[in-house]
Amino acid sequence: MATISWRIPKVNAKNAGYLVLTDTWYPGWEASVDGKNVPIYRGDYIFRAIQLHEGEHAVVFEYHPVSFAIGAVISGISLILCGSLGVLAYLQSNSRARRK
Repeated sequence: MATISWRIPKVNAKNAGYLVLTDTWYPGWEASVDGKNVPIYRGDYIFRAIQLHEGEHAVVFEYHPVSFAIGAVISGISLILCGSLGVLAYLQSNSRARRK
């Protein structure tokens, strides 16, 4: 599955607060702080934000789009169907050629 990963190896939070990324919030993003999964909040309705406690942290954002998985399944089924139809058409044309 396609994954986009964005790592921030060193975030030094002098106080507890939020780390806000000013790119668009979208379903499929997951975040971890120091290896533990954390919820992603909407910052100002459009951005991604995670809560951080005071101290130094390693932050990782990963994007696992559900739409990609759905598209891959649909593409796989389509490929199997098209391949099956191609084989079926080939077999039918060969059987007709043998009858003549």
